[in-house]
Amino acid sequence: LFTLDGRKSVEEVMKMLFNILGGIEKK
Repeated sequence: LFTLDGRKSVEEVMKMLFNILGGIEKK
């Protein structure tokens, strides 16, 4: 999950989590 640019990876993971949560809310 983490690369040399850790901050970027964290943002990507957060976006993924938000997308998952958004999908659950839509259902």
